[in-house]
Amino acid sequence: MLMDLIKIVKVISSIVSIIIISKALYSETRDILDETAMRITEVYASMSTFQADFIQKNYWIEQDLELVSRGELMIKGERFSLVYFEPDGQRVIVDDKVFVLDDNERTAIITGMDDQYIPHLAINHYWNVSKPKLLDSNDVISIELIVENDPDISRIHTLVCSSQKLIREISYEDHDGNKVEYIFRDIKIDEYISDEVFSVPELQDYSIIDQTK
Repeated sequence: MLMDLIKIVKVISSIVSIIIISKALYSETRDILDETAMRITEVYASMSTFQADFIQKNYWIEQDLELVSRGELMIKGERFSLVYFEPDGQRVIVDDKVFVLDDNERTAIITGMDDQYIPHLAINHYWNVSKPKLLDSNDVISIELIVENDPDISRIHTLVCSSQKLIREISYEDHDGNKVEYIFRDIKIDEYISDEVFSVPELQDYSIIDQTK
């Protein structure tokens, strides 16, 4: 009888220890997540400009099709520009509205402001409406956001440099499993960017789809 009681006490002690360790690990993980989100906001807010080369990968699951594009990303304050080298002639300019331009086809799509185009704003926007999950926390912090109650995005995955808290990669997945991924290379901070980069050209001879009206 005494031996049975001792065994029960040992089992209970083991369970309690597991619960305590699990709570400690959860608390540590949550601290890393919250500190990373806060530092990303602080780091990008402190920049006057941000530039990086990017690789963009679009994947459509139903067609099993992947399209790879390349270009340059530039951010200055709340203005944002994606200039594509492959395919050449395409641009995205964000300044109060989003302008998706194809200078070769002379087409322009105008939409309302969307934080998704600006990586650090996307993380800020979705952080509080998601369940953050820490996948790795070594030289590169790997975070997955399980987005709740969003009609377009189901999850976001990002890789963040541990030391600088710069976003190295970010991907968005919709509810059908389609995905767009951005990989950033050759990052430059606080270097001069002309305001002309963010200027929308005269669109008189463009075929315009204005979704803001």
